[in-house]
Amino acid sequence: MPEYYSFTSYDITLADSAEIIKEQELIKQLAIQLAGSSQIDPEILLIVSTSKSLTEMKQLVRKSIQEKKLENNQLQQLTQQLQEAQKNMQQMQKQLEESTRKIAQLNEKKLNIEQQNNQMDQELGYFKIQTEKELKEKELDLIKERNKLEAAQLLDSNPLNDEIKDNKF
Repeated sequence: MPEYYSFTSYDITLADSAEIIKEQELIKQLAIQLAGSSQIDPEILLIVSTSKSLTEMKQLVRKSIQEKKLENNQLQQLTQQLQEAQKNMQQMQKQLEESTRKIAQLNEKKLNIEQQNNQMDQELGYFKIQTEKELKEKELDLIKERNKLEAAQLLDSNPLNDEIKDNKF
């Protein structure tokens, strides 16, 4: 009776064990070479050499190669970022040196200006003292001259001009 039979195909294939063993050996050799060239992690060698399943070996090697590619890509990106950061740091260092040099120049100019101001203040003070001295000497000369005139007035026998005036110039 047909209802008791199944037509399902499970696609089971039987492979020759000699071929599987050859492929396993080939994968082991490839894994050793890939581990030697750092394209897969060396830990995979242990798993591959002890695995009894050809499919598992293929999957592990394929997965390890993909992971290593991803790591290498990330490492390259990080290396590029590091190089860019180093370039930026060098540019910042140059800017810092330039700014430091400019600050030193400005400080030197400021000191020169302050010295000039101090020198001008000293010269101004000296000229002020000299001017005051000359003014006092002229006032003293005028007072002496007035005293001489008043003494002459006292001695001239004119009683109207004998009064001494005490006023300042």
